[in-house]
Amino acid sequence: MTRRIAAGAGRAQIVPHILILEEWLQFFRTSSSADIEEVCVAITDLHARLPEDYLAGLEYDHRTICLRGSLVCWSVTSGSYVMQKMQLQTVLSGRLRRDTLTFAGTGSGKSLPIAILILRDNPLEFRVTITISPLKRLQTSQEQDFNTRYGIRTFAINDDRPRDDAWWAKNIYSKKGSFKSPEYQKLLTRINVDEAHFFVTAGFALYVLPAFRPAWGHLSELKTMLLQSVSWQEFSATFPEHIKVHIINKLLKHPFDFVHQTSNRPNIMYATHAVPGKLDDTANYECFLTTPFDLQSQPHIPIFVDDKTLTAKISNHPESCLPEEYRGTGVIKHYHSAMSKLYLEQTHADFVSPTGTCKILITTSGQSVGVDFPNVKIVCTVDLPSTIVDALQRGGRANTRKALTLIVLAPN
Repeated sequence: MTRRIAAGAGRAQIVPHILILEEWLQFFRTSSSADIEEVCVAITDLHARLPEDYLAGLEYDHRTICLRGSLVCWSVTSGSYVMQKMQLQTVLSGRLRRDTLTFAGTGSGKSLPIAILILRDNPLEFRVTITISPLKRLQTSQEQDFNTRYGIRTFAINDDRPRDDAWWAKNIYSKKGSFKSPEYQKLLTRINVDEAHFFVTAGFALYVLPAFRPAWGHLSELKTMLLQSVSWQEFSATFPEHIKVHIINKLLKHPFDFVHQTSNRPNIMYATHAVPGKLDDTANYECFLTTPFDLQSQPHIPIFVDDKTLTAKISNHPESCLPEEYRGTGVIKHYHSAMSKLYLEQTHADFVSPTGTCKILITTSGQSVGVDFPNVKIVCTVDLPSTIVDALQRGGRANTRKALTLIVLAPN
């Protein structure tokens, strides 16, 4: 990534020429605290939008850490984003090498501190950060985001990746023993656990149900395997008390930092709607189509259901209600894990794209965790989710825009 950024008025004494992004990042990593403060003041748009109420209460060294992170963020986003309090708290904790529990709503920007902490590392030390994510869709999204938006060399490791030694040696680590080797562990700086509630909800048996993803239950064993210098940062929008306590006891080194930003926002409205008849009566879902139908004004709506068969059934009837010229064009699609990888990737991309054709997506939980929907107007959940975690995750898809979260219930 080669991006040039001009040193504007007020910075000429410190940086007298135009720098490429990599030079700016190195400047922000190594400059004195006084220079960092001066540059922040000189960039008036950045300085005016910083959370000064939070920064003013910090020790001088801690304030400098936050300002360095803010400047890195400002540079890598070409001045389009200013870090907020929750993000700065997470960055500060990470730079102090403390374990962190970050509890913040969907769409609040929890991934940004991960990127900023990586960019703050000295690239000559070849440090490694591992982010553990529960779903392939989320892994793919993060891999693309980190590579393209932040210029961070990133690979998603799952069963779709080659397992041969040559690929691993070329892209991850060249020596035998890899993850367990002392040499590799010395390079490892931090572990990020995204959607950390999965440690409890998927890693352990629930009543008579076996663990959904038993490997998640072994994260505490991984922690004991790694060096004590490796910091762990746990992120989620859903930390009910019993889950939070379990993670604190099993995955965090004490003392740790707790960062909390409420999920309640003025742009969220929750509603319930009791449908006539049964939930599988597909006529109940005609209401999500504009009348008369207009593709441009049709809102983007994810509809969450817990039954794969029901996703297809629900999608078929609204499809038949479309004007004939729109039928079979992908305006309404369904999505679940048994479908082909190619179809899932294309459908997700079509739904989230501002120019995509798909306006209504009937989906199971695969799209409810950690996936950003930048353009949704209504989020519908069919029937009460089985857990409060699922309810919060699905409702959270509406958190990034002014949107309605609707729970559709049968009368009985």
